Amino acid sequence: YIFMNVLQKRIYHLLKERDSKQRTNAQDSVHWVLQEAMLQNHVIEGGSFRNALWQHLQNAVTHIFAQILSIADGDNNLDHLFSDQDNHLSELWIRIFEDEDLLPISYAAQLQNEQIPLFSTSRDPNSIATLQLPFSWVLKKILDQLWQKVIHVNGSSIKPEQPSIELYEHLISCSKLGHILSKINPNVASDILGRYASDVIAMSYLGLTEPHSEVLSSALLASTKQFYSSMTSNETSEIPVYWVNISFYFAHHRLQNFIDAYRITGRQFLDKLQKYRCTDDIDEMTIDVDFANVILEELQPRDEILDSLEKIQDWLKKVKSLQNIFRLIIFDEHKRHLYGTRTKEVIQCLRKSWDTTWIVYLLIHHLFQDEHKVDKIYSMVIKQTIFLFKQLLEDDSGTMFECVTKILKRCNENASTIYLRKGVKSCKLCEGEIIDPAELPCGHIFCSECIKLRMNTHPACPNCKGDIPSDYVPHAEEATKECVAKHNEFRRKCNAFFVEFLSQFCFGEGVTPSDETVKKLLSFVAGKSSDSQEKQVHKESKAQLTPFEECMNPSPAVKSTLLKMLLQCRFDSVKEHLQSFISNTENMQINQTTKDQFYLLVVQCMEECLHSSVQDDPAQYAIEQLSDLELSNISSRDSVTVDALHSIAKLRFGIFAAANKLSQVFLQQVSSTELQDKPEPLEKKDELIDRIQTLIHSAPRPWIHLLLIKQLMNMNGYNVLHSIFKHKQFHWILPYHTEMQEEEGLSSLHSVMAYGESYKRVRSVLVQAVQTLDMSAVDDLFKCSEEPLVMKAVCFTLSFMSEMHHGHSMQNMTNVVEHLKRHHETLKYTAESCSHLINNKYDDLFKDSTVSDECGLKEVVLHSVAVILSSASQFLELFKNFITHPNGMKNTYFPTMPDDILFEARKWQEEKFGLWYECSNRHPFFVDACGRPTEVRRCPFCHCEVGGTNHKPVKNFNVIKQVSDKTETGHVLGDAKQMMLAIPERNLTPISVCLLHILLHSAMLWGTIENPSVIKSMIKPDVQDVKVFLINHIQKDIEHFAKSIGKNREVALIAIHLFLKHILDMSAGEITTSFLKSKQERTQWENSFSQIFIQTYFKEFEEQLFSKFDTVIHIAWGMPAASQEELQLGLLSKPLLWNIEPRMSVSSLINSLEQAGGKKKHPTLWTFLTKDGQIRYLKYLPDILELQQDLINFFQRRDLPEWQTVSIEKFLSDHIKGQEHLHFPKKMEALKIVWNQLRPSMGLQVPNMSDKDITEATTVISLLPSTDSILNFVSRFLIDLHNECISGRNSAVTANVRMISVGEMNEYYAIQCSAEKHLIPMALSHFQYEVENGKLITTNYNFPALEAQLINRFISGKPLIDGKDLPSFIRHSMKKLCELLEETETKIPQEPLSVNLQKAIMGENMPVNDISRMLANVKLAMEFLPLIDGTKDKILTEYIHEELKIADVIENHELNQVVQQCTLKNIVSLWRILSAKKSAQLIGMNQNPFFMLHEDFHKHLTKEQETQLIHDLTTVNIDNFIIELHEMISLELHHGPETDFKPFWQLSSTFLEYLRRKGMDDSAIENLTKVIDDKLLLSHVAATFKTAVLIRC
Repeated sequence: YIFMNVLQKRIYHLLKERDSKQRTNAQDSVHWVLQEAMLQNHVIEGGSFRNALWQHLQNAVTHIFAQILSIADGDNNLDHLFSDQDNHLSELWIRIFEDEDLLPISYAAQLQNEQIPLFSTSRDPNSIATLQLPFSWVLKKILDQLWQKVIHVNGSSIKPEQPSIELYEHLISCSKLGHILSKINPNVASDILGRYASDVIAMSYLGLTEPHSEVLSSALLASTKQFYSSMTSNETSEIPVYWVNISFYFAHHRLQNFIDAYRITGRQFLDKLQKYRCTDDIDEMTIDVDFANVILEELQPRDEILDSLEKIQDWLKKVKSLQNIFRLIIFDEHKRHLYGTRTKEVIQCLRKSWDTTWIVYLLIHHLFQDEHKVDKIYSMVIKQTIFLFKQLLEDDSGTMFECVTKILKRCNENASTIYLRKGVKSCKLCEGEIIDPAELPCGHIFCSECIKLRMNTHPACPNCKGDIPSDYVPHAEEATKECVAKHNEFRRKCNAFFVEFLSQFCFGEGVTPSDETVKKLLSFVAGKSSDSQEKQVHKESKAQLTPFEECMNPSPAVKSTLLKMLLQCRFDSVKEHLQSFISNTENMQINQTTKDQFYLLVVQCMEECLHSSVQDDPAQYAIEQLSDLELSNISSRDSVTVDALHSIAKLRFGIFAAANKLSQVFLQQVSSTELQDKPEPLEKKDELIDRIQTLIHSAPRPWIHLLLIKQLMNMNGYNVLHSIFKHKQFHWILPYHTEMQEEEGLSSLHSVMAYGESYKRVRSVLVQAVQTLDMSAVDDLFKCSEEPLVMKAVCFTLSFMSEMHHGHSMQNMTNVVEHLKRHHETLKYTAESCSHLINNKYDDLFKDSTVSDECGLKEVVLHSVAVILSSASQFLELFKNFITHPNGMKNTYFPTMPDDILFEARKWQEEKFGLWYECSNRHPFFVDACGRPTEVRRCPFCHCEVGGTNHKPVKNFNVIKQVSDKTETGHVLGDAKQMMLAIPERNLTPISVCLLHILLHSAMLWGTIENPSVIKSMIKPDVQDVKVFLINHIQKDIEHFAKSIGKNREVALIAIHLFLKHILDMSAGEITTSFLKSKQERTQWENSFSQIFIQTYFKEFEEQLFSKFDTVIHIAWGMPAASQEELQLGLLSKPLLWNIEPRMSVSSLINSLEQAGGKKKHPTLWTFLTKDGQIRYLKYLPDILELQQDLINFFQRRDLPEWQTVSIEKFLSDHIKGQEHLHFPKKMEALKIVWNQLRPSMGLQVPNMSDKDITEATTVISLLPSTDSILNFVSRFLIDLHNECISGRNSAVTANVRMISVGEMNEYYAIQCSAEKHLIPMALSHFQYEVENGKLITTNYNFPALEAQLINRFISGKPLIDGKDLPSFIRHSMKKLCELLEETETKIPQEPLSVNLQKAIMGENMPVNDISRMLANVKLAMEFLPLIDGTKDKILTEYIHEELKIADVIENHELNQVVQQCTLKNIVSLWRILSAKKSAQLIGMNQNPFFMLHEDFHKHLTKEQETQLIHDLTTVNIDNFIIELHEMISLELHHGPETDFKPFWQLSSTFLEYLRRKGMDDSAIENLTKVIDDKLLLSHVAATFKTAVLIRC
């Protein structure tokens, strides 16, 4: 009966709403029956009028009843109404259903054949849930809204706080829902609470199974009891239902962790959770930690779950996928204060269990990488791994390091026994791993090179002393080689694990290694001594970082990184241990060179720590470090101390800073035109330079001089170094008794250095012939057989180019060339080249390019062409053809040109799953797995859409059905600007590619002199200017070559010229063809050329290069030996300590990666290395995103103009209180670090801040997140970078990756990787090298393994971030304000304030602070109106004080009087007037109320426009004009660039349309808009408002 009455009322009200929407006036509504009777269709249908009328009414009521039923029975809600057992549920059902404010149902017009779907919280019309409490979604929505209002008033908090709880309870009690909840029988309160908790889970997490939902509901109920008991003294079981919302707000992250873990592990783990839940009456939520305990117990390494490769891979995958979840459960310190006592206890156990599991995971992951079966050795590994797990789990003494190293040693010993005969672990001669094994007749194995040297002096086996036959050639069977390779690979995998173990568990975030660990690592860094000089004859070291005692010393790069990690982690503690270690070392019988190398390592690590400590100015920091440094303390003959080594590190750092400063001073004050023989002295003095000069003068030996010269050379190159020393005031840098030689140096032709005296003789003959026209010397020169003719021909061409610029007679030069043509037939190409020089044809090649004479490119081209044309080698005929027979080269395969990548990849992938696709512009993509795309991306080449969704490709993304070899002939490299690196092709290294490119492009460029169109036709795609195209390529070739050999451009140019001379020196073998007609011929030609010319050249490359330099360069590159007496003078006189040793760095790793294929082969590793300067700041992203929301929450109810001058420092100190004071400064510091460090590299367009750092004095208002704010830009930059790192690991279309919102971002989802801290140690574990005679001769990185480890550690499991909805203050607050005004007018019909009250407000001069506070209260009242009822005639101040409990007193008496006369029906009008009044007051105080308005709307009025406007405004009600115009500015234009209003629109018509949309009377609109001149634009709106206010005043 009650239900029917309520239903009738509902239908009645909806019928009224229907009529009001369908009838345009009241008369229509009254006479609707008459109108229906007059309709002809009722007569035509042949029925009675009564039947027609009834049918019409039935249709209307049926449609409305269906609408009501779709809501009332949503999620089977009607079941609660007719329940016989639970009367309290039906009573609650009726109370909510009858309240139209709690359950609003709006009329919707009926569409033809429309079906009205049932409401469902599952958001799926085909899936209907069953909730346990009537209208749970209504309760949850209203209670959540009220909680958000509490946060809005009191701010967010990290745990429940009493003031917020009290306000929440009060707001609920004042609301209609609160009245309904208060009537619930206390006897059924517990049942209601349980049902509601279950429904909250069902509505929040869709698609849960019933057991899953029950566990979560129980957990939420336990959490509710936990929070309720902790916040109240009431021990009753009658917990109010709204505490579920409070609990869910603070505990939802823990529930989400459980859900994520459940989705990974499955139902079987959930069944075992029950043993941790002994009773249903649980008063603390432990579901997440209990489930984590169950998972770890099930994942414990056991024989049965690791007895096959498939099970091992499955175990690894499961552990890896759980990594982020366990970090959130165990290590999230921000949520620790919400945990109960039992949860904290469980977490302590979980931490150890997870660390143990993760260590085992790392070990298995590294050792089983790239393995396809579990053989004997890996069965042993599994046993040792299980043993390690048990040891670590049972160990309480903190000896994790010892446990791991013992297991690794056992694995190594077992591997040696299994793989190598007689348990041989290493080469007994060099004590390193066996390389290129040689097996002696006795069966013992050594390195081939080691045994060769041994046989020269001791032809006997070093192990068993058995004789070695004289005719023995070191060799080994294939089986032996395979075993040695497997053994070495196994040890490398162990090493990779050990490095990662150290970086995570000894030097990770918040981890401090024990004293014992520090001692052992220091011992390892120092290396194992050896008194056997024989073992160091040819190999000083060839080992990697490993914990095994039997391994030799690691490389300087490895030791440097490890020691630096030690020093940075625990410098004070390490210093103590280091001193003790050094003291013991000094007393041991160890080779002095070994000691000195260790000292150098320590010094270099300390120096790098100083570099990393620099905050702003390195020079100033160096001055501070050198202020109390005395060389006498370092020169002491006493024993070595850590302090002395630290002083040397400081001095080295100071020299580096001084070299940088010297370079700046020199280059700033001396232009290139001033580098003359007698330059002017430099005047500027510098404190750092003076300090270094003083130290150098007091140094007993020249090592400091030499280090400074080396640093200057590395920074500036050789020409600048020569120029510096031409200034006498810099001669103090040179060592004692060193005089500058008047040498030609490097400022002349680089090619001169390649030929030396030969060039000088040829040039002397040429000069004599040109000056005297006596050709006899020329004839004698070319007839003489002492030097090869080809070399003299090349020198003649180079000399001719040089003499062209020395003022000789062109006629005489021509005569010399003509003589060559007539009398020296073999020199015809030389004569032709010289003719091109005379006729300016050579210079014309470069006239349209930007190449300068000083860059060395012209000389490279001429030298290359001279060698090509002069050489008799058939190899060079290929290049010569481009000059002499270019037509024959049209359809040939040019050397170094790439093959068809798609075809080669298709062959490589033919046995794999997947399909090849192409975009609309024919760019290829490979889709792996099932071969069907699952996401949409953009083609990186043409930016069209590629990929697809739900396995359906987007339009024009088509499968390539047949792939043929499309390798093209000719030149196919494309534009040089797009070539970021030298890509190795086929068997060619990057260095080989660069040198061949230089020869090819030089020949083609020379060929354009006679046959430009032919050469142009060889290039694909077509180019506009073939000469510029080829010159750009040569320029890029030189650049790539410099990078490939790790030298600067000057050294690279010299190396190129030396290589060209090397070609002339070589007696090349025969080659059958100079026209490469097939890919096979090209490959054969490339291999032969590289082997004969390039590989032989680089065998003695450094020696050749060094021999060509003069005094200063020898000083910089050399290091004179110290006498025995000098070595006794202390550390300062040890030359080794002043070396610049090459160490592994990010730049050197990039260089190596570039040579190994770079971005093309290893895109993720390439991104992380090349963008390390940006990626390292991704760890701050969560803090910055939180700061955005915090600032919005703080300022959304505050008056922005009052904060225009408040600095960050004052904001943090005076306005951030309580818990926020602990976190706000950290977040602000994160923004400051990212902005200040990345601002120069981000390409910013932030108004007024693009060129400024954030400091303590920066105004906090300038940081507010908006479309063009600092926060928004930094957030978008970091989000894009994060997503690039995540998705960049896939070369084409990738599988689905989880996407999270900005609000879900936390520190465990952020990428926290620094190349220096993380990637370098990882790279060392994949680094193989050999050192011979003190030189690093081979280096090799396992880049695929390194990239896989990078992805596994830093990317796998990380989600993408959806940055579309970044919070914006302007968009957020203004949009919310518009909605708020609309909701208020809907809730309570609004009326304007009386004219007298409006005048009272606009006329009085009121304090801005009081107006702002009242505005804030008015806005707050409007926000609560939809939730807390108030009648339209209720006094506003009473509503604020009594209902909202806000006791904010306004001191201004006049304002109080006015507001006290306002009721809730005037609240919108009051807001409009007060906000306009406040802006007017600010203008009167010379402040800008619209400082947040986009600058496009701040255009000034001209003098004529202002005069006319002032005149026109006198005819209008100025108060109304100010109020209405202000409202348009506030609500429509404050959206920033996102506003739909454009500054070029006409102001009057825009204002008119706005007022018309408001529904204002036409006459009133006309009165307000007629005063605005048609020439005024919307860009003048701020100036127009200001003018009106000034008139009003």
